[in-house]
Amino acid sequence: MPRNKSRLFTSLVVLIVLSLVSSFVPSGGNLFSVNAGSNTITVKLWVGKSYMEVNGLRQPIDAQGTTPVIVESRTFVPIRAIIEALGGSVQWDASTRKVSISLNDKTLELWINNPIASLNGISTAIDPNNPKVAPLIINGRTMLPLRFVAESLGITVSYDNASRMITLEYVTVTPPEAPVLVSPSNGSTVSSDNITFSWMPIPEADYYAINISSNGSTVHTNEQIKTSTYSVNKTTLGDGTFSWRVRAHNSAGWGEWSFSFVFTIQSTISLPYAPNLVYPQPNSMISSSNITFTWTVVPGADYYKLQVLNNNAVIHTQDFISTNSYTITVELSNGTYSWQVCAHNSAGYGPWSNPSTFTLKKQLSVTDIAKFVDRVVYVEVSGYKNGKSFQASGSGFIISPDGKIVTNYHVIDGATSGTVTLNDGRKFNIDYVLGYAKGVNTFYEAVTKNSPFDLAILKISSNNLPTCNLGDSSTSKVGENVVAIGNPLGLPNVVSTGNISKIWDNGIIQITAPLSNGNSGGPLFNMFGEVIGVNTFKNTAGENLNFSIPVNWLKSIDLSNQMTLQQVYQKEYGGSSISLKAPVLISPPDNSVILTTTPTFTWSPVVGAVEYLIAIFKDKLSPDTIELTSYTSNTSYTVPNGKLSYGYKYFWTVFAIDSYGNFNDSTNQMVWSFTIRQKQTLSKPIIINPKEKGAFTDLTKYFDFSWSSVPGAVSYQIWIGLGESGADSTRIYSQGGIYTTSFSVPSSIFVPAQVYTVAVCAFDADGNHMWSDDVHFSVAMSGLPLMISPANGGTLYMNTIYWNSLSDIDMYGVIIYDKESGVKIFSTTTTLNGVSIAGYLVHGKKYILSIGAFKNWYLLYINVIEFYY
Repeated sequence: MPRNKSRLFTSLVVLIVLSLVSSFVPSGGNLFSVNAGSNTITVKLWVGKSYMEVNGLRQPIDAQGTTPVIVESRTFVPIRAIIEALGGSVQWDASTRKVSISLNDKTLELWINNPIASLNGISTAIDPNNPKVAPLIINGRTMLPLRFVAESLGITVSYDNASRMITLEYVTVTPPEAPVLVSPSNGSTVSSDNITFSWMPIPEADYYAINISSNGSTVHTNEQIKTSTYSVNKTTLGDGTFSWRVRAHNSAGWGEWSFSFVFTIQSTISLPYAPNLVYPQPNSMISSSNITFTWTVVPGADYYKLQVLNNNAVIHTQDFISTNSYTITVELSNGTYSWQVCAHNSAGYGPWSNPSTFTLKKQLSVTDIAKFVDRVVYVEVSGYKNGKSFQASGSGFIISPDGKIVTNYHVIDGATSGTVTLNDGRKFNIDYVLGYAKGVNTFYEAVTKNSPFDLAILKISSNNLPTCNLGDSSTSKVGENVVAIGNPLGLPNVVSTGNISKIWDNGIIQITAPLSNGNSGGPLFNMFGEVIGVNTFKNTAGENLNFSIPVNWLKSIDLSNQMTLQQVYQKEYGGSSISLKAPVLISPPDNSVILTTTPTFTWSPVVGAVEYLIAIFKDKLSPDTIELTSYTSNTSYTVPNGKLSYGYKYFWTVFAIDSYGNFNDSTNQMVWSFTIRQKQTLSKPIIINPKEKGAFTDLTKYFDFSWSSVPGAVSYQIWIGLGESGADSTRIYSQGGIYTTSFSVPSSIFVPAQVYTVAVCAFDADGNHMWSDDVHFSVAMSGLPLMISPANGGTLYMNTIYWNSLSDIDMYGVIIYDKESGVKIFSTTTTLNGVSIAGYLVHGKKYILSIGAFKNWYLLYINVIEFYY
């Protein structure tokens, strides 16, 4: 009883001290790590002291004032207070004189005067080197060997000789949390022969237990599962409905059971049926792209798949949807879409639901509509009108991914050839006119004619093009804001804004958005991003009187009369359109000398030509000397490799051909010549200075490089790089346009004690070049190694020369010259930092000493001094 009262008193004191100290601890601070949620408990004891500290809090070891003592060079302590401070328990059996210590999953048993203990039922020696170490009773207190007890229970022990302090650190372990179940999911149905249960792994769990029950009774369990998955054959369980749960185990014991999941085993599972689509409703109009799709729940489905389609092409798929709704995350543009959903269970995916269609129509900003410039094109044509050739341009817009383009008829009227340039710069020939309606001649006719006019639908050869959405011009209203995009005066992608100021009885849309020459054929957008008109003309009699043809008129244009521009010209103007002129040759120039066998020929375009024939003759103009002919629709042609040869003269000419196969008038037919010069081979320059592994030593001057002359070379380039690799990434200096075989490089660009690579390239007049072999050299640092004896200008009194060693050097070279005659008296190499010169020098004479430090035979350091002997 007295001991219990003392412990109670100590606990009350601890609580009072903690409550007082807490008022002085800043917010967010912690005084004792155990109170801050730390899992580490630190206990400190001192030999001969009757108190201990637990996480910094001092308290008596026991009520009797017992202190740790040293017996047989081992520290013995009364263990109860320590173990209880760590969260364990201690039991004493007086009949057997046994101490039982329990801490987490470990139980340690010791007996008084017995050097053998038992840890979790396994006998172990307390001190294999000293059988005298055993539990003792001193002054009526049971004393145990501290280090053995602590380390057996997983407690870290350290001892400070100076302060005689023992420090114990114990990381407490709490039972693991309940795992999160994954599969089979709650409410699912399975049919596979092997059912695999899985759950989220728990850190530091050593194994798991699973419990499977039916109707409240356990039908299967396993408590030794090492991973976070476990498989059971369905024959073990049979058909029916089951619940399952899992718990984790670590050194602190078992954690709580997880929440139970329910699943059904069914030997044969049918595919789930298709869900009914709820929202968006069929054929509905939606004004926001933030759409949440919903559908009916399908019994037994574990997840769903949703698809959104546009023009029967899937634009978005979302799988593994766990609920019967999904909010789309991609931004949809205005248009008509369809969507469908299918359900999944363990048998697989069921059929798709019947697709449901909805239309997204949200108002856009002018900035949003301006992004549609990628659907607007630049149209250029050339042809003949009134007996004269002309070139014209206008705008158009794409209405199909395969290259159908809308423009005004007056843009292509009289054209015999033309191109369409996309916003990304790609240019295409106009292949066909799929259909058209001719223009009108007067303003009155334009605003009163009740049938389509001034429209043309072109076709180019492309695919996957962005397209404009066509709106319903009959729903347009006066005052409605509009955006026009086109190429006025050839300026690309010009955006203008305004409103609808009038809609004429025949549907012509009058707008305030500015239009200029070149806007013709461009789209007029409403604020939903739909094309409602084709911008056509302006009335110059007033301001802001601009007109657009209603887009609904496109529906009545017959697209079955596929014709080329030439054929449209023939139909509208009759007869042969033109007499082709001969192409004007551009390059290579006449009588030129070229250096390649694959030259590119260019010539001017010819109005009315749909293709060209280039002919190349060898040595002379004759049908027998034709070397090559080729047809092309371009105004350039590159000769393939292997067709022409070096050392020959060639003649060339180009013919223009119209769509009827007619060649140009031969009047003024141009024929030019060119010669391909014989190819020559340069020899390699040979670097003379520096030599391989040579060195530059005087950093106060320019470094002189020289090389051999190369026959046929007209100039040279020098290249210098750091290191031995010769890679261009190491370059520190390069100079071309050198017309001699030597060049001086400033020494300031070099770092001493480094290795470099130099190469020289020779160039001939044709641009051919040839590099030398790489030569490697070093730039030595002067003044090192430092001399020990003799000093510079000093006197050598012994027969040995010494210097300070340098790191990373594998050899030194020593040379001594007679100062007066300049004759070399002594030379040697060594790996040491000194050499003997006994017998080589004469007393009273002056000498020059040179010591070089080498690495891999490169001179990196040099020191030159004078001395007397």
